[in-house]
Amino acid sequence: MPIIKSFPNFFSQTDPHILQNIITVTDYLIQNYHAKCYVVGGAVRDRILGHECKDYDIECFGISVDDFETAMEHLGAQGVGKSFFVYKYHDLDIALPRTEQKVSAGHRGFEVSLASDEKEASKRRDFTINALMYDIQNQQIRDFWNGLE
Repeated sequence: MPIIKSFPNFFSQTDPHILQNIITVTDYLIQNYHAKCYVVGGAVRDRILGHECKDYDIECFGISVDDFETAMEHLGAQGVGKSFFVYKYHDLDIALPRTEQKVSAGHRGFEVSLASDEKEASKRRDFTINALMYDIQNQQIRDFWNGLE
């Protein structure tokens, strides 16, 4: 069970253009596919530390690969890592949650598969503070690995 912390002002310092892109993408995915959308990675860390953030990564749960690809096409997002389920929408990276398993040498030596839940997806992050997830709909930070400590 994750630690959950309310953070209603998460986007208070976000550039208005970036915020509009976040709203456009997440509203579309929530309204049309009932997806659950999280800000993940360094953006959550930066906001907790009080730093400005310009690099937002959005992970979308509860949506099939086919529906996700259809939604990204509708939004005009560009596939930048389709084998990793990653798309670029203006200044956002939007992805399906994934796990990575090292299978050979080099930076491409990973086997990627879809994560089944938030905890499994957050496990692949390099530091516990980078594994924090911001639940956009509920305005809460989810911490599975004690990254808030």
